[in-house]
Amino acid sequence: MIQTMFRYFMPVLLVFLVLPVRAEERREITGSATYRERMALPPGAELVIDVTGFQDTALGSVRMATEGRQVPLSFRLDIPADVAGKLQVAILLGDKIRWVSEMQDIPAGRGQHDLGEILLKGYVPSGFQSVMTCADQTFRIGFQGDQAILDTGDEIFELPRVISASGAKFESADGRTMIWNKGNTARVKVGGAEYLECEITEPVQAGWTAQGNEPGWQAVIQDGRISFTLNYGAEMLDLPLPAPVIEQGAYRYDFPRFGLTFSVREGICEDDMSGRAYPATVELETSTETLRGCGGETMDLLAGAEWQVEDIDGGGVIDNSHVTLAVNDEGRIFGTSGCNRYTGSFAIDGEGKINVGQLAGTMMACPEALMKQEGRFLQTLSKVDRFRIDETGALQLLVGEKVVIVARR
Repeated sequence: MIQTMFRYFMPVLLVFLVLPVRAEERREITGSATYRERMALPPGAELVIDVTGFQDTALGSVRMATEGRQVPLSFRLDIPADVAGKLQVAILLGDKIRWVSEMQDIPAGRGQHDLGEILLKGYVPSGFQSVMTCADQTFRIGFQGDQAILDTGDEIFELPRVISASGAKFESADGRTMIWNKGNTARVKVGGAEYLECEITEPVQAGWTAQGNEPGWQAVIQDGRISFTLNYGAEMLDLPLPAPVIEQGAYRYDFPRFGLTFSVREGICEDDMSGRAYPATVELETSTETLRGCGGETMDLLAGAEWQVEDIDGGGVIDNSHVTLAVNDEGRIFGTSGCNRYTGSFAIDGEGKINVGQLAGTMMACPEALMKQEGRFLQTLSKVDRFRIDETGALQLLVGEKVVIVARR
């Protein structure tokens, strides 16, 4: 789904929530932007590229006139080295966003990184955004006047409201795309494929949390502020979040009045008591000691792009078979099991243990070897209770201490 980070867009300039004070070494990011429509860019069109990092810290931004050039439009910009970022591209017509890209992940590193050709899609603003979960598919919907805006991730549909016996129904002229919602549930049809039971929820922006042990402490970043809870809750401090200094791949927040420095470095961190994995390592320096811990949401390590399975219980996978898994923030696991598609519930408990719920799938028939592999994969996946990501970035799913599934992005 397209989620634009150009939310601070103004007629003359882009304004970011947090700006870095300085950065040491920088690296070059390159790529090009294009769109599918057969439409020439008019004079005055502009290309905007923005890269943000931890807590929307601005890492780099370019805004340029296209000056008659047509897609694909090449771009380059510099960002700090050793930090990961998310890049988004937009084309503006008359100071309004006309096309916008999905977020593009930039891994931490040094040296040039080329993103290749990035596909932009038509941008349609909507009155509000909700998340709609339909089995193994997740869509975003918004409403503008008497029409619904459905964002499938591949395409955006503008659906006019039509007469219905109950609820609110929005449908395309050809009847192939539809939303028919009744309260917090809906029936959805996309390109003829129908989903009978979809749940509608509004996205919740939770605070970013870090914590450490011995002595227990916590830091929460939310709404431009940071709160510290120290010594098992005996001391509390709530402060405005300052602009960070990006230094050697870490974001450093200084609070000189209180003798505190809080640092965040993105990278896998394991809690020293529970063993649970988190996506960031943190340090809190006080006038008397340095407290260490982990930060972020464990689910962020797994959610997002799908994982391609490379091994099932030490037996590898059949050449050219397509076995995948993906996890979303709504607590679903889904993918392709080599022949059929599958889906099920997915949860991580406080100690980082995995619970995979009952898996359901389609019922297509395939060659016997693929069917046997599929059964072995689904049976193994249902038993998984832990995960880790090794130094090469491979996802390892475990039963107890045994690695039973290996996957990679």
